[in-house]
Amino acid sequence: MGTIGCGDSLLGDTSVANTPSVIDGYACTTNNESGPEIVYELDVAAGTEMELYLTNFGPHELDILVMQDVGNGCEASACIEYANYYIPSFIPQSGETYYVAVDGFSGWSGPYELELTCAAP
Repeated sequence: MGTIGCGDSLLGDTSVANTPSVIDGYACTTNNESGPEIVYELDVAAGTEMELYLTNFGPHELDILVMQDVGNGCEASACIEYANYYIPSFIPQSGETYYVAVDGFSGWSGPYELELTCAAP
């Protein structure tokens, strides 16, 4: 699992061989997210307002999901934010760990760019 922090722009590809599809559904959406997913740990200071953008994903339907660690790591049942390509405002809370997943809707997979921008805390 990689990390993503303020100012990062990460290239990824969920269609690369051996990219797993471990999670097919999340608590924060009723979508079928049966495509392979790539997960990053969020590395942003508490109280920092941030925006997540998913770009350059071509014709593929990829989604962004944010999970809060509630004691068992990255779990679909702890999903707190979902978007097709843009989460406009999210503020991590102090003492919490968060994960960002790029997952494929209904089995989709492919390349993408995930960008994280932050405002001053």
